Amino acid sequence: MVQQKTICIILTLFSIHVLFHSNSFSDTIRVPQDFITIQGALDNVTTGDTVLVACGTYYEHNILMTSGACLRSETGDPQCVIIDAQEQRGGILCTGVDNTTRIEGVTITHGVFDERGKAADIFCEDGAAPVIQRCNIVVNAGDGIGVGLTGTAPSSPTIRDCIIAYNSWIIAKGVACGAYSDITIIGCTIVRNGAEGIRLTSNSTAVIQNSIIVFNDDWGVSCDDSSEALLMCCDVFGNTGGDWGGCLSDQPGLNGNIAVDPSFCDIDGYDLGLLPDSPCIEGNHPAGAACSLIGALSEGCGVIGIESISWGKIKE
Repeated sequence: MVQQKTICIILTLFSIHVLFHSNSFSDTIRVPQDFITIQGALDNVTTGDTVLVACGTYYEHNILMTSGACLRSETGDPQCVIIDAQEQRGGILCTGVDNTTRIEGVTITHGVFDERGKAADIFCEDGAAPVIQRCNIVVNAGDGIGVGLTGTAPSSPTIRDCIIAYNSWIIAKGVACGAYSDITIIGCTIVRNGAEGIRLTSNSTAVIQNSIIVFNDDWGVSCDDSSEALLMCCDVFGNTGGDWGGCLSDQPGLNGNIAVDPSFCDIDGYDLGLLPDSPCIEGNHPAGAACSLIGALSEGCGVIGIESISWGKIKE
């Protein structure tokens, strides 16, 4: 009898140990140590796991994100990991992923539209709600981030501290949102995209805070009649289609919003750091509003490197 009780106790303790560890611990999968490719790692993770990518350039495209997982560069710096789509349908596809899904500290570049019009960089569909943080989404021939443009359910990503820039095709938006989807954009720099900085259609909504939206080749933010945007502590300036018109017509000067040149270090040289006198640096706000840093990068030059690629090369 004593032996039977001892066995039962051991089995019970073992079961508790297995249950505790299976529910409370997550795995870190390393690229390229554990898997050579980012996609290979993502195919072998579950909710709560992290794919940690060593610094380098990874020639991959159409990467399918796993719901509940975190994809992150080993340093958290977007210049550490470059995902180069090599002029294929690019970037990362988020289909139905939940709001615990994270993409952090990577650069996505050199992607193009495919025949279905999916975004070149990060595409969210079927109710996807990832957090996209501290990423550079740059130099592509397509939208930077596409939200709810296809699929069966509205999507709602959160985009924080990202640079979405130099996506140069003539209809390439920085962010394109539709189909009753909603986006939250905080602390981003959206500059020199081939069309609108942000485009809202089909009953979509956006809340945009502490972001720079400048020098895009159409409106800074455009909405159709069914969509709306709320901006706070944002700089919208120098967009060829207009800055504070349309759905933003009642917002300039309110909630810390401004329309001034952000004073980048060298916009033509792909350096989007801010000069010391930039109105987007905390404490320099032209109206004295209590806004913190506006945009993804603070004071300091030479802090971002983006390899230029011409539209002629992309379309070859």
